[in-house]
Amino acid sequence: MVSVTTSITALELYRMCGAPVIEGLKATLKRLSRNPLILSILTGLILSIANINIPEIIAIPLHMLGSTTITLSLFMLGVFPYGRKYANLSKALKLSLTRIIVLPLLATIIASIFNLPRIQTAVLVIMHGVPLAVSMIVLSERYGFYEDIISSLILIESLGAGIYLNLWLLLLNL
Repeated sequence: MVSVTTSITALELYRMCGAPVIEGLKATLKRLSRNPLILSILTGLILSIANINIPEIIAIPLHMLGSTTITLSLFMLGVFPYGRKYANLSKALKLSLTRIIVLPLLATIIASIFNLPRIQTAVLVIMHGVPLAVSMIVLSERYGFYEDIISSLILIESLGAGIYLNLWLLLLNL
């Protein structure tokens, strides 16, 4: 929840460039209070904390809807590259090195500091090295935030993930 809220807040503030800070924050809070993603996360959090059981007549359709996300994400990943403009590939490649090298290396260091078992280390390294989510292109287009670079990042990381994630696991002997 924190990362989604932080990302959307940062994008909302980015959209407000040039506006006075107080006005920008007010407008951002107003938009966040109407954002369906934020509202659904908060609703789920409140229901979970309050230990409120949702009636089956509501829970079953929500579960059915939620179970489509993996299929929809895979479909989007397949459709996503078609018709996109891929610009600044060199800049995107440099940025993707953060996700390909720096984040898995950081995860490895953290795992060694906490002396994590092999399977937990592998999960941590993979989680820190997975490609940028396809949903980021939707957010970047909605907020006008470096759309070409984001699409190039997703392309580079998605094409290379099968190689570089396995290399990390091989290097770490996992």
